[in-house]
Amino acid sequence: ARNVRSSGDGTPIILLTPEISPDLQLKAEKVGSVDIIKRADLNSASLDRAIHYAIAQRSHESLLTTVLNNTNAGIAVVDSNFVPKFWNSNWSNQSRSQFKDAGTLSQASECLARQVIAHRGNDMHLGERVLDRHLSFLESNETVIMLYDVTERANALEEQKVAEQQVAHMAMHDVLTGLPNRAAFEEKLQNEISWATEEGMKFFLLNLDLNRFKEVNDVFGHKVGDDLLVEVTRRLEDCLHDGEFLARVGGDEFIALQRQYGEGDTSPELAERFVQAITETFDIDGKFVKSGISVGVALYPDH
Repeated sequence: ARNVRSSGDGTPIILLTPEISPDLQLKAEKVGSVDIIKRADLNSASLDRAIHYAIAQRSHESLLTTVLNNTNAGIAVVDSNFVPKFWNSNWSNQSRSQFKDAGTLSQASECLARQVIAHRGNDMHLGERVLDRHLSFLESNETVIMLYDVTERANALEEQKVAEQQVAHMAMHDVLTGLPNRAAFEEKLQNEISWATEEGMKFFLLNLDLNRFKEVNDVFGHKVGDDLLVEVTRRLEDCLHDGEFLARVGGDEFIALQRQYGEGDTSPELAERFVQAITETFDIDGKFVKSGISVGVALYPDH
């Protein structure tokens, strides 16, 4: 029976034996024998029943193979040395695509099995595909591996994550300039108050107002006004050092925060940087705009 099976022949086998023992039944199951008849029980009815059972069993095996080959999962059964004992067509495709230079399909399948079992976690990446893996360890020291292609689901989750990040960013940032908005400023302000209170430190709050902005809008139009705000933002951001914060909280109104590190420092040096940066003429699409900036300062907690 073992020789028949090793040749790849799936013909149903019926064993006729003097006695039936549990050990014989276990061996027969491993070989793939279908049924066992005790010689003393042999008659036309028992033989007819065994033959019909064998045919039905063979039909069921064929149906199971068809089902497994049409499932969306790649399925394989491997022994303790990762040698494949069974695999369906999807597993074959996954093995060939991942290990093109492995040689035979059996070698490619073994390479894939080693990689899958060694992987930590559920989802794993094979090339551009994302696969969800499931392992079942059998008492026979064999492992059943199931790989589901979840690339579309993973891509959808990534797109959702990016969309959520974009929404969160938009909620805390000004659309025109990209600066933190009023909500972000208020959150930052509370954090700075907590820091100053806990550390016994102080910080400056700078309120910036762009000069002659209304005139620019009236003379050149709102498009030039918007472009001016974008250019002003770029210059103000270039003035910032590590730890300094800038937000746009209104049409031409900005707010900045700067920590005080010297006791005698009552006029923030950041204000001077801002004023100097905005005094230079702006070239907005060939239109030369002269502006300036007014800065009001408060020191927390003194003011």
